[in-house]
Amino acid sequence: MPLVLPNQGLPYLLSWMLRIPGGDELPWRLHLFTDDVEPVPESVFGDFTKAIFGGYSPAELARENWEAPALVDDAAVSTYTDTPITWTCLTGPETVYGYLVTDIFDAVLLIAEKLAAPVELEVGGVIGVLPRFEFRTCPE
Repeated sequence: MPLVLPNQGLPYLLSWMLRIPGGDELPWRLHLFTDDVEPVPESVFGDFTKAIFGGYSPAELARENWEAPALVDDAAVSTYTDTPITWTCLTGPETVYGYLVTDIFDAVLLIAEKLAAPVELEVGGVIGVLPRFEFRTCPE
């Protein structure tokens, strides 16, 4: 019989995963990717081409800055703060298709999301990303 994660416990479990108590957790890293790739469960960090425009470098995500999860449509949802992380394009052009979140060593891909529409960056253009983590029990 499969394990069931009741909705009541989803926000608690997500909060624990994102914001491990004790303060010993390492930060994660936020990357932008520039190829038109649809993330799938089998995706790994090396499957994606990372952005290289001037003004861009991966952002460090302190684990304690994830918002307290809320239950939304049978899923626990948390965003990284309430303000998007932004980069200004200093050299270009470059097209950004999505973002990735990895462990601090870029060894493990934790989150991959393709944007609803690609962002075409020219010099002076700005892109903002608000990382979002959703945790739900898979339907049978």
